[in-house]
Amino acid sequence: MSEQIDTESKSSDEAVKTLLNKAYQLAELGRVWATSHFTYAGVIMLMELGSNLSYEVYYLNPDHLAVVFAPESRETMVDLCSASDIKGCQAWIFKYDSHHGRWSIEAWNKQIGDRAFANLARHFVPDQTADLFPS
Repeated sequence: MSEQIDTESKSSDEAVKTLLNKAYQLAELGRVWATSHFTYAGVIMLMELGSNLSYEVYYLNPDHLAVVFAPESRETMVDLCSASDIKGCQAWIFKYDSHHGRWSIEAWNKQIGDRAFANLARHFVPDQTADLFPS
């Protein structure tokens, strides 16, 4: 029984590592894109539709980006500032350290909770942009 749990745990860890690797790649693409385009906090910079997931990259500020993986069945974009909208998604806020040229994870919704993640996202997104995404 414990062997089966270990196997399931390892496969779950591998799936999260794969998603995280993809999230880092998307964050880097978003950072490069943002260096040559003017954008506002809370706006989607990149969106990619996969077979099972949609990938969204949100600009928060020059050093912070959010990457959200949402089920393909969703019909609308994810509102970073809404805990109920983030539920069922994998969402990260990444911080870029330009001095060292690397990314770090500022927050992950599965670690800190959907409500705390939404509150942190609200810190980056001005009110006028949050109004673009009605809950």
